[in-house]
Amino acid sequence: MTSAKPKESPIDERFPLGPGTFALEASSGRWRAFKHLVIVIELLMYLVQGRLNRLMVFMPPRHGKSWLISKYFLAWFLGSFPDLRVILTTRDATFSAKWGRITKQLLERWGKHLFVREIEYTDENGTKHHIIKPNQVELDKSSNASYRWDIKGYDGGLFTAGIGTGILGEGANGLIIDDPSKGFKKVNSKAHQQELNDWFYTEGSTRLDPDLDTGRKPWIIYIAQRLGPRDLAGQILNGFTDDDEGEPHIDASEALKILRGGGSIEHGTWVVLNLPALAEENDILGRAPGEALCRPIKDEDDLAKIQKAMGSFRFEAIYQGNPREREGKIFKREWFLDERGEILGSVLTNSQKLPDPLNELRYWDFAASGEDGDNLAATKTGYYTNEEGINKMVVRGLVHGKYSSSQVLNRFDTVTIKDGKSCKRIVEQEPGSMAKLLIKKFRRSKKQKGYPRIKPDKVTDSKLDRSFDLEVMAETGRLEFDTDSLTMKEIKKIIYELIEFTGEEGGEDNITDTLTGSARHWERPRRKVKV
Repeated sequence: MTSAKPKESPIDERFPLGPGTFALEASSGRWRAFKHLVIVIELLMYLVQGRLNRLMVFMPPRHGKSWLISKYFLAWFLGSFPDLRVILTTRDATFSAKWGRITKQLLERWGKHLFVREIEYTDENGTKHHIIKPNQVELDKSSNASYRWDIKGYDGGLFTAGIGTGILGEGANGLIIDDPSKGFKKVNSKAHQQELNDWFYTEGSTRLDPDLDTGRKPWIIYIAQRLGPRDLAGQILNGFTDDDEGEPHIDASEALKILRGGGSIEHGTWVVLNLPALAEENDILGRAPGEALCRPIKDEDDLAKIQKAMGSFRFEAIYQGNPREREGKIFKREWFLDERGEILGSVLTNSQKLPDPLNELRYWDFAASGEDGDNLAATKTGYYTNEEGINKMVVRGLVHGKYSSSQVLNRFDTVTIKDGKSCKRIVEQEPGSMAKLLIKKFRRSKKQKGYPRIKPDKVTDSKLDRSFDLEVMAETGRLEFDTDSLTMKEIKKIIYELIEFTGEEGGEDNITDTLTGSARHWERPRRKVKV
């Protein structure tokens, strides 16, 4: 007689029922429990226990923060506590709905297999006992859109939205904020900073309710790569205005001493975990200074290349979690000059070292008015990719001086003819400037026939924001000067203006403005011109 096959238990006895092991099980082992993710999980478990209710995690791009929290932790939390609700927000509604869809698919696949519920009962002697039973979690088919779905037979579920989109009317026991800003440029916009502040304090943080069954306070998890001192994290921690001291916060290393000792963090206090790409002193993971956060993802050589490509200012914010204000002089003297004040040979080149033909551009910045005239600047630059695959910009011409309105047209025609028909032309056009009228005059000139169309560069960002690309070029040795096209006097003139540039309005910086405009043109999108 064949023995009956034992029924397979819906619960894997080896499965500890935490978000990390849920991730391992649900990914069939593809998710990796890297050391930096394990410490995040530890803090998440303290949060679930109600021993902290505000958590910030700063981590470099592509190091697993969203996959862990917005995917696996979120699915595990709703599967484990199906009567609770969560709101997930990101930079926009579409991106948020993507995580909603992924989490929904996880619960559809694993909801009947990987979750349990705790049952309390009292025996005949009056003693209370707690037992763990399998809990089959299913989604409510009547409410299962990617951005909003509910759990069948329970009150819990998920709602997703973009930062700035309405969540009024929605309530939740937990809020996940995952990278609320799209890019470095966006977060440095004062309008966007105000939008973030308004959203968080009038909508995001006001939608939360305590868990009435357990009395636990609602929680907020904020995960991001830092983008600037005034990103949403900076506003929460340090205040939006000079009079605002920000919300109470504690470093994760100090918080863990309290939590591991059995204590709790005061409700409303943010526990801040910053995991820099390259370790600094007293690293929370015990890394040596300069050691990469996760070598299988990005090792030290990878990070050195990234830092060289984006520059130290952006790297410190995005990869190290240490954003700072751009103060003082942006272009450092040592990038161009040695200790004696002589021009570094590394920034000089000549026509024999450059590809022929070379993509070229003449960028103009002028405001001619009156008999005396105003400063006009126009730089000619080339752009190429060398044998090592590095993109470089080379300055090949300079027009600079005072020109009256009657002289501007003639000078523009003369320089255009000299540059040739293969050289592009761009004119900086600031709001309210005369550039728009001048462009119309230039286009009507008979001498301009057959030459590339003049393109306006309608600038709206601050001078500081516009200088990012040129700053990175200069710092990483990708800005050169052609000694066959420029005199040493002209090169020094350009360099001296660069190293005096602070980004403040009203300075003598129109040569710099033409170079920042050229750098933005060449670098976005990146063009590859093989030598």
